Amino acid sequence: MGKRTISDKSKIIVVTGPTSSGKSETAINLAKKFKGEVISADSRQVYRNFDLGSGKIKGKWSKLKKAFISEKVPHYLIDIASPKSYFSVYNFVKQAQIKIIDIQKRNKLPIICGGTGFWISALIEGTKFPKVAPNKKLRRRLAKYSTEKLYKLLQSIDQKRAKEIDSKNKVRIIRSIEIANELGHVPKIINSQTLVPNKNILILGIQVDRKKLAEDIKKRLLKRFRSGLVAEIAKLRQSGISWKRIENLGLSARPVVLYLKGKISKSEMKKMAYKEELAYVKKQITWWKKKKYVRWLKSYKEIEKTVKNFISE
Repeated sequence: MGKRTISDKSKIIVVTGPTSSGKSETAINLAKKFKGEVISADSRQVYRNFDLGSGKIKGKWSKLKKAFISEKVPHYLIDIASPKSYFSVYNFVKQAQIKIIDIQKRNKLPIICGGTGFWISALIEGTKFPKVAPNKKLRRRLAKYSTEKLYKLLQSIDQKRAKEIDSKNKVRIIRSIEIANELGHVPKIINSQTLVPNKNILILGIQVDRKKLAEDIKKRLLKRFRSGLVAEIAKLRQSGISWKRIENLGLSARPVVLYLKGKISKSEMKKMAYKEELAYVKKQITWWKKKKYVRWLKSYKEIEKTVKNFISE
């Protein structure tokens, strides 16, 4: 029997959009309505014990279903990695492909949901990753540099990759420099698992008013701080994870680390976290504007109707 691949006849839904746009709620409602299961495409929610910091949906891990269950809907690729390790885009694509095949096999609707544009694009555009072995000597040297200095270095080596990457993610920047140092740039090769263009995959973007989005982000951040975000980060540090590693886990992590180190005040921490969330949203919107295959809709009613028509085609 040959290796199973993603079916080009079964339907697949992708729900994306900026932070705080309501992606998770939308995906859960669609899953309930159309017998779907969710595959998370969030580079922060993949880590265990990083719940408030990643804005993780409420739910719990089920050993029986081998999934994270939220509102009775199975979610995959949430709470599966240790925050001590690095879960790469390569890991995501590999595991997401396996989950899509499994969901299709059980005649359920795969719903890919998340705001990590690089991950989703890598999955649906069929990116094949360059085989460049880790250069431990180079990594040790680069680890001593600040994130800002590393980002400027990547810009000087591979400007195109620098525009795509999260400028605050030190681990990804170092890996990109490592690849570019070996190959001259970070290549992108399309393979046979490309999912777009395909009439059986629907990529939906949640369109939101920028002013309202900024207000929602602020409310959500304050709620996370009230719920114990600082204590969560402190606990990660107590578990033996380095400050540098914690900073790379998510947008809110860096300001909290600086606060816990006594370098900034509580009010400065909250202002910095808000500023970084807004900067990330801008980057998300810029990323998705380039993707012509995304269908942008404003309301859940529009989204549900579109999915219903798509499934019945």
